[in-house]
Amino acid sequence: MAIAGTIKHGGCLVLICPDLKQWPSKVKTSSLSHGYTLTYSSYIARIVEKLKSNAEVAIYSDSQLHLPTLRQPLIPALDNCNYDKQIFASDEQARGFNELTTFDQSKPCRALVTAPRGRGKSSLLGIVASELVRQGKRILLTSSLSDNVAQIFKFATKQLGVAYIGNHHIHYNQGELKWVAPDNEQLTAQLSQHTDFIIVDEAASFPLPLLKTIIGSHQNWILSTTLQGYEGSGNGFVQKLLPTLLSSKAEDSEGKGPDTEGNAPLPKHIKLTTPLRWYDEDPIEQFILDTCLFEKSGSNHVQQEYSERISVNISDTTFTLSDVKSLNDDMLCQVMQLLTLAHYQTTPDDLMRLVDSPDIHLATLTHSNSVIAAAIINVEGGKPFASLAQQIATGERRPKGHLSAQRLALLAADASLATLKYWRINRIAVSPALQSKGYGSFLLSEIKSCANQHAIDALTTSYGTTTALDSFWTNNGFSIVDKGRKPNKASGETSALAFCAMTEAANQSLKLLMSLFKWQKDRIDIATVPEEIQAILMKKLQHFVAGSRPLDDVWRILTLLFAALKDNGNAFFGHAINQKKKGSLRYLNNNDVLTAMSSHEINIAQLKRQLNANGIKDITRILREEIRLLFM
Repeated sequence: MAIAGTIKHGGCLVLICPDLKQWPSKVKTSSLSHGYTLTYSSYIARIVEKLKSNAEVAIYSDSQLHLPTLRQPLIPALDNCNYDKQIFASDEQARGFNELTTFDQSKPCRALVTAPRGRGKSSLLGIVASELVRQGKRILLTSSLSDNVAQIFKFATKQLGVAYIGNHHIHYNQGELKWVAPDNEQLTAQLSQHTDFIIVDEAASFPLPLLKTIIGSHQNWILSTTLQGYEGSGNGFVQKLLPTLLSSKAEDSEGKGPDTEGNAPLPKHIKLTTPLRWYDEDPIEQFILDTCLFEKSGSNHVQQEYSERISVNISDTTFTLSDVKSLNDDMLCQVMQLLTLAHYQTTPDDLMRLVDSPDIHLATLTHSNSVIAAAIINVEGGKPFASLAQQIATGERRPKGHLSAQRLALLAADASLATLKYWRINRIAVSPALQSKGYGSFLLSEIKSCANQHAIDALTTSYGTTTALDSFWTNNGFSIVDKGRKPNKASGETSALAFCAMTEAANQSLKLLMSLFKWQKDRIDIATVPEEIQAILMKKLQHFVAGSRPLDDVWRILTLLFAALKDNGNAFFGHAINQKKKGSLRYLNNNDVLTAMSSHEINIAQLKRQLNANGIKDITRILREEIRLLFM
């Protein structure tokens, strides 16, 4: 599927596959959660049905040869075009060029360029860059990989009449176009006098904090991203990511006028929809869109329009809990479009996992056959973990899947938490026009009712924490029991793990988890740590010494130990410190070293100096060896 977008009109896509009848049973997957098996792929079976039912697909096998009658392509009429066909390949490109190159020089130029594959986004960026360079502008172009911008440079050099030698750097009179890596300091230099314009190609692949820094450091910038295909993010980039970058929403290129409140100019949104690599309604593209359920032009608009015009009582909606593979194509398409709008990183692989994973349930709210809210639920814990629970709690084993069951057991160093039965709310989405009206909360209440019927111990969820999301989950009976120590590289948000107890056993576990979270969050002094928490912390420390827990997982505990050693304590959480061994320690018997290592955050550079270590592995080894001696 990934290579289909590289085929030009008149080309052919050949799939070499097993016998179509046997293909779904020849499934090989490495993504299944521990304890689950798959002998028949409904995802592959769906692809087979799409191949067999498509009149424009040729099928050749030992027993069959089907050759389709190919229809004539929809070749656009070019006679009445109002653009220069020597430069532009479509009217959209020409209009986009004018939007991006003719602007009030006294005001910032900010724009977003989006397009499905094959619409000429790279060539437009190249043509725009060449004009800005001709005007004497100095442009920094960045992308995840330098090879990704070869087409941009190819078109820029063509328009400037200079040779393209593949070095991704063009000088033309006073202007310049130069590719730099995403971590280049020039991208984040505040209002640099040496840079007039920033272009970020495939911006949806960049970490959100980095994008914020880049556009916050420059007056003029263009973000571009692909909406469909394996490098695409879907319209979720526009709906979810872009508003977090900006204080105001993106304006369409047919904008409704200036910002009347005196804010910075709204970014232009330039959309390219006309296919250039092939003709409109190309059979290969239509097959890929239909099979992978990529967003089709206007499909989300129709769903949004429906959501905006209806007024529905929640009691009039229909709740359904089912397996994803049981949905008909229309419902499956609606669910994927809803998820794509809500989560900007939805990929084609997500469809495969949703349809084939035996540990996934789908909860939906529908009205008049339209999906208005959906939640993906992962079944976790229980019997599959019975034999591994202890090793999971110590950190020795990390089997696939069961994310919250494993995180909770590791968090509390408690094997019993791995074997409780969980439903993890992996994703939840409500149609944008119906958000903040109670539909998401109602969906969760229905999920809880079903969980009780299935004897589920607890519901869990993990999400990028924000004030609004924290309130949503806590208002719906969830308690935050852990927050990540480091922000997510893609979103810049710290992850939160929330827990909703459904049984008495889970309630008892929740009390312990909340106590542990309070200690971690409030950084309680060693003298006030409750005994039950002391026992957990000591077990974690023992796991670290044994080699199954990483340094960052026990650093807060180590700072308490360092404080106890500095105060010449005889015991730590009820465990006697071997005073004879302590005297022979090389590092942890030195007050200067203990003081330097008392920071709440790990400072690797400082630890390397204090312990004469080469890196994090060496630091971990030294600390394990010395702590082991203390409690021998």
